[in-house]
Amino acid sequence: MDSDEEYTSAEEISSSPIPSSPIRSSAPLSSPPSSFEIVEKVLSSQNEEAVAAAADIPIEEGKVVAADIPVEEEKVVIDEGPKSFQLKSVLANDGEDSSKDVKLLKANFFSKPKSKNDTPRIAHLMLDDDEEETEVVECFDDAATKVDIQKLPQFAQKLFKDTAAAAVDGKEEAPDDAQKPHGRPVHTKHYARDRIVLPAKMATRPDNKIKEGPNVNYDHEVTVRGGKNEEFPNTDVTLSDIELIEEVKNNLKGMGIKRLRKIQQYIIPCILKCKSDIIGYAQTGNGKTLSYLIPLVNTLVAQNRREPSAHRKPSVAILLQNHETAGQVYNTALQISEGLDLQVLAAMGNNNMKCEISRMKHAGGDMVIGTTGRFIQYVSEGKIPLANLKYLVFDEADQFVKSREWESAMETFRHHLPSDHRTFLFSATYDDAACYKFDNFVKPNFWFIGVGEMNQVEQLVKQNFLLEPGKDLDKVLIKLLISKAKDGRCPKTLVFTNTMDKADWIAGRLRMFKDIPSPIKIRAAALHSLIPATDRDLIFKAFISEKDNEYSIDVIVASDKISCGVSTPAEIVINYDIPYDVSTYILRAGRTGRNGHSGEAYTFIDSKSFDHMPYQDLTNLSCMLTLAKQTVYTPFPDALEEFHKNFTTNTR
Repeated sequence: MDSDEEYTSAEEISSSPIPSSPIRSSAPLSSPPSSFEIVEKVLSSQNEEAVAAAADIPIEEGKVVAADIPVEEEKVVIDEGPKSFQLKSVLANDGEDSSKDVKLLKANFFSKPKSKNDTPRIAHLMLDDDEEETEVVECFDDAATKVDIQKLPQFAQKLFKDTAAAAVDGKEEAPDDAQKPHGRPVHTKHYARDRIVLPAKMATRPDNKIKEGPNVNYDHEVTVRGGKNEEFPNTDVTLSDIELIEEVKNNLKGMGIKRLRKIQQYIIPCILKCKSDIIGYAQTGNGKTLSYLIPLVNTLVAQNRREPSAHRKPSVAILLQNHETAGQVYNTALQISEGLDLQVLAAMGNNNMKCEISRMKHAGGDMVIGTTGRFIQYVSEGKIPLANLKYLVFDEADQFVKSREWESAMETFRHHLPSDHRTFLFSATYDDAACYKFDNFVKPNFWFIGVGEMNQVEQLVKQNFLLEPGKDLDKVLIKLLISKAKDGRCPKTLVFTNTMDKADWIAGRLRMFKDIPSPIKIRAAALHSLIPATDRDLIFKAFISEKDNEYSIDVIVASDKISCGVSTPAEIVINYDIPYDVSTYILRAGRTGRNGHSGEAYTFIDSKSFDHMPYQDLTNLSCMLTLAKQTVYTPFPDALEEFHKNFTTNTR
């Protein structure tokens, strides 16, 4: 398709290339830059010379007009991802003009997107009575540039006219879908169909109670080892007779907790009465977070009552692997300590850390909860003192030791932590490599407490594997979501990819598809580390909100970061890309089937590249199929069944 031609059918949209993982596929993106991309650069350029260079458009003098768009303070326009997809498309073009577009694209390549209030002000597109003399005005920081629409390609003219028609009388909504020109799903403030508009203050569920499903298992098998020269405390305890402050018990009951889970019955007494370090293991969704939060909050409140102090330094640090999980643990700690004398600080990317540090200097702080990288940064800068730290908690510790941060973190802790502190490591997956590295964190004679079968997907998750051509996986995804719809809404779904570019593309594809008949509209959003933390908060709150909320998001397309520890209402988890290892597969599938609720997990496999996958990928896939056969699963396609049988036989 020539760059000056418009997309004439929805089929051409679906056939546009999907960004592929650089590891999984080496096929380059070879589509030339479309007119839409050139127009986007025209609109985003802030000087007339760059405009003329991008689209070869002469700019007339004396026709500059500026107008401001009124900004709605209560709403935020979220533009989810980088523009690397457009850049790759341009780089793949060997045309003479590609270098001009590259210069413009590189200026914003991998730049973090901003909310609407932070972006340059955009003027209304005004449509005159005489369409041949239509003027398009763009306002960037009080410097306006006028473009003669007749000098643009036909596709760009149609885009401008349709958008301008929607802007009459101050309306910012885009034209009806039937009147819009079809283009590649891209993230741009000028293409209204690919925008997500959420209120700046997103309400979540009407209550904060933990809702248990009908299939909660309170009778998991428990393995306890270690703790030399120390007696393990009694674990036959209930919420009523466990040694906790009465106000803490009342807060737990107010959160909907009526009975302790198995790991909580073992971890809570061990933290309260023992002096050794702890390594705790339990399958996803079985209450690990509360198992350490309850005793730590109780200990700090009791300490503050015995030794009142006007200025406190942190005694507890809880480190998580992603922003969303840290936010959830922080809010849970506030719920447990509601009405009690406890200062909880957050060390995350979106909060105003200057206010938190100032609050700690004046009023002190008992507990710090945050992401590992941000916490280490503040400790290294001397903003968070660790001299009084007594308890250090790592959640999803096995994922932490696999990250690039763990060595620098250990170096930081080695110089700042007191020698008598206790360390607690919790994880939903456990392998030999992580086990060896755990020795760097815990002292000898630690307690190991394992609940349930290790390295296994929760029994309430039904696992499915689909073998389909790679070029049709987006259509398979859309049809699957349509088939699972209930009451006119798509079920809450998490889609995992191996790259952020692909997450952006799939989210746009789900919002904009026209080539598949559907009785529903899918509200989808991407979620990864290149999205600003404030916008990530809004997207995640919209996802966990009730379906009857008009701003509720049905589908989140995410990178693997969100697979670590975050609690979601997801009914379905879809691995659009095969996970890199088995532990990642277990963590992804663990985002559903939580707290006694059932769920489904789907894994898409490209049938075209199935026979050419690297040996390590085939090994991981075989392990995933073995895990599925040990729980509840849908029978595999014949080709997968034959592969699994032959592979396991040959590797024995």
